[in-house]
Amino acid sequence: MLAKLVLVWAKTMCKTPRILLVDDQDGDALLTMTALLAADFKCEIRHVKSGIEAIQILESNADGSGKRPFDIVLLDINMPQLNGVDVVRRIRVSDKIFNVAIFMLTTSADRRDIDKCYECGADMYINKIHDFDGFVLELSAVHEYIKAVVRHGGHITHDCLARLHCGGEQL
Repeated sequence: MLAKLVLVWAKTMCKTPRILLVDDQDGDALLTMTALLAADFKCEIRHVKSGIEAIQILESNADGSGKRPFDIVLLDINMPQLNGVDVVRRIRVSDKIFNVAIFMLTTSADRRDIDKCYECGADMYINKIHDFDGFVLELSAVHEYIKAVVRHGGHITHDCLARLHCGGEQL
């Protein structure tokens, strides 16, 4: 599973990545923030409870110059009103925010869910492991991978991730 984990970050590690965490369950959001902290994943996090709110925040803060208010969107799949897959679809068709890196963060290990997320434009699929220590280890591995991406000139964009997935760039 870790081979599929691709998380892209700022051009330099000097910048603290900004993460928008989208999860309708406060307990799951707290678990994710705690696991990021335990994995020594230094970042700024803003939590919202719905996909609709996430899209509004992303679009209202994007200035059209390519500068994005968040580097990474950590997105739950199963949410009321607008599920995570539909959020990804809406982001990918927006001219303001289409290139933000999107990482699905969910308890589903169903292959159909995984395929659907990648097909609609998600950059990474992280399974919230039911064992906290395992979840922290998974996020630590993602963090190490990010450092490697940065060392090799990676960017925090969907386009860069697509090149990595297609083998256009090697780490």
